[in-house]
Amino acid sequence: MMKQLHYAWKTLMHNKGMALTKIISLGLGLTMCILLFARIDFENSYDTCFKEHQNIYQLWMQWKLGGELNDPQMMCVGSLAGAVMEGLPDIVESAVTLQPGGMIGKPLKYGESYYDEPKILADSLFFSTLGIEVLSGKPVEDLAQPGTVFLSESLAKKIFGENDPLGQQITYNGTWFLHVRGIYRDIPDNASIRPQAVISLPTVLLRGIGNHSWDGGDSWYEYIRLKDKDVDIDLLNKNINKIIQQHAPDTDDVGLYAFVSPITDAHAEMNEDVRRINTIMWVLAITLLFIASLNYSLISISSLNRRAKAIGVHKCSGAGSGAIFTMFLLETLFILIGAAAVMALLILNFSNFIEYSLSTPISSLFAAGRLWIPVAVISGVLILGGILPGYIFASVPVSQVFRRITERKRSWKRALLFIEFSGVAFICSLLCVMFAQYRYVVSKDKGYDLTRLATGPLPSVYDSSDAVLAVYRGLPYVEKFSSSIYTPLTGYSGEIVYKEDHGTNFSTRYDYGNKEYLDIMGMTILQGRAPEKTDEVIANQTFIRYMGWDEKTVLTENPTIIAYDQRVRITGILKDFTINGFFSEQQPFIMYYHPYPLKGQMVMKLKEPFEENLNRLNEDMAEAFPAGHIEFKSMERMNEELYKDVKVFRDMTLLAAIAVIMITVMGLVGFVKDEINRRSKEIAIRKVNGAETADILRLMSGDILKVALPAVAIGTAIAAWAGDIWLNIFTVRVDNLWIYYTLTAMTILIIILASVALLSWQTARENPSKSLKSE
Repeated sequence: MMKQLHYAWKTLMHNKGMALTKIISLGLGLTMCILLFARIDFENSYDTCFKEHQNIYQLWMQWKLGGELNDPQMMCVGSLAGAVMEGLPDIVESAVTLQPGGMIGKPLKYGESYYDEPKILADSLFFSTLGIEVLSGKPVEDLAQPGTVFLSESLAKKIFGENDPLGQQITYNGTWFLHVRGIYRDIPDNASIRPQAVISLPTVLLRGIGNHSWDGGDSWYEYIRLKDKDVDIDLLNKNINKIIQQHAPDTDDVGLYAFVSPITDAHAEMNEDVRRINTIMWVLAITLLFIASLNYSLISISSLNRRAKAIGVHKCSGAGSGAIFTMFLLETLFILIGAAAVMALLILNFSNFIEYSLSTPISSLFAAGRLWIPVAVISGVLILGGILPGYIFASVPVSQVFRRITERKRSWKRALLFIEFSGVAFICSLLCVMFAQYRYVVSKDKGYDLTRLATGPLPSVYDSSDAVLAVYRGLPYVEKFSSSIYTPLTGYSGEIVYKEDHGTNFSTRYDYGNKEYLDIMGMTILQGRAPEKTDEVIANQTFIRYMGWDEKTVLTENPTIIAYDQRVRITGILKDFTINGFFSEQQPFIMYYHPYPLKGQMVMKLKEPFEENLNRLNEDMAEAFPAGHIEFKSMERMNEELYKDVKVFRDMTLLAAIAVIMITVMGLVGFVKDEINRRSKEIAIRKVNGAETADILRLMSGDILKVALPAVAIGTAIAAWAGDIWLNIFTVRVDNLWIYYTLTAMTILIIILASVALLSWQTARENPSKSLKSE
């Protein structure tokens, strides 16, 4: 074994340039393979961080309207979880109702500092239901009281430093007083519920905020912990719906249906978009693993012509096939150690870029529970990249090693090159479509215009105040302003619409605003006018279609609807606009009239220069309203934030494309150089017989093209299949996708041919006597 180690090391040192090429190409491949596999495992491990997570189930709810079930939703009515725990005491150990963000979207304040970390509202069984470790405090008692907050370890240290946080008083946005009653351990990154602060539910309910009942108010996330994980889930769901009928029995128009699923299913199994992206990441990771491994094999097999004599010497000296095979595996192991070092250097030096591109901390990707991934990937490369060349080298008969038997091995090299070209075409074509789709959805007409728009909240103490209006009117850089409760970027709440006879029709999204709001948002009124009275609404085109009305005649008939137990009249038809981005089908929408320019969300159109004026606006808000933290944000940037996950996935594919291109280029260089060395005398003879430089280049390029054409075609076809899976996330697609696939394929072929021509240029031009003089 020591001799084999010695010879393997000597071989690498004798061919340092080739060894360095192998190390760099494998290092790039290992880095991206391991990052992708770690990201996939991270996605699939969501919510396994909670204690005894197998016993935790999430409640899902479906509205029954007109006898038909709507799509399942994570948001439930507030009383559901508590009723399930009370009604099934032998099965359910505890239950929690919580609400992330919406009702408490403003920051915490201590002294003069604001802390805008994620926080939730939750009842007293939050920690026991989810199995989160509490370091101090009595949550069951304390979270039942208003004005209570529990902080994570990290946030407590950030706010109070080394001082004891227990008993300290902070405020919610400078308005509500909150007493710190406990500290809990930080929740890992792979958790769908990861607050830095937990505010007691009574804090808002006693202020009349939120609907925590059976009557609508489906804005709560709810979980139950079972006493035994081995429970008949179908029977449990039946019992849950019996409990619902006891508290909120179905009517002819409206009903509720609920079911449970494991908490670990909520992120991936119940989210089709996540499943699609995970599928494509699997394909990308496996493609990279094969390309990195087979590229190593290609470079190694391409050197067989040079190394045949050395192998013959070893065999003549008594080395058997097993010894030659082992020696090559040891050589591969040395290369892998160097590649692992390259990977470590890349990750350490580009950690910030990697974390930004993958949207996951490096510490989470390489947590102790995921260390098996680099071990498995490196082992896979050792098997895929080491066994094939080792077998070929070991199988060369000693009686023929001094002949040119290696020329009959060209099929191996061409097959490996074929796979590499297919992989490049697949990843690059997919990347091109992702860039085109991302640009398309970000810039596509949404039914409103976000240019120079900024939005921000108002402290409740200032709502409808003339003093506030005076402040806004006095800002010289504000072109115009208005308000609404929600924005189309954050989504809307819903309500049930009834026909004239009170028969249920459907659930619609709604908002409050006025003519100035529609004008600022750039929304288009197709017919009629904006509402001007509290019993008037304007409806979008989809709403009109849901009602079964004809757009041309709807206004002449003065139609009315019943919503929120009041009759309102349709005064106009609003052109459809996207809600929450191009991820879901167009939803019906109505806007009620609000008589004041202030309600919940201010919308301002600023003059140019926008960024400078946005900064001035936030500075002026802090000075004018020091009691509340008011931050205005660019709505264009908010729109881009909607597609953050799309951008993350695009960037992951970009990294994979960069790695696979560099790997393939190295493999192509090795292959072409070997072909030139192998065919140098053939080329010289052709030149002696009158062949020109262009003829030699066509000869070399033609051979490569026979491999490249079908390989690129197959890789592009696979990209079209994977791209279709990914594009199903959106409700719109970039036009003429075939053009992107075709142009990408043509570009790859041109680059391949240009590389071959460049590498062959010197040999094609040199004096043929140089190649023939050794004969």
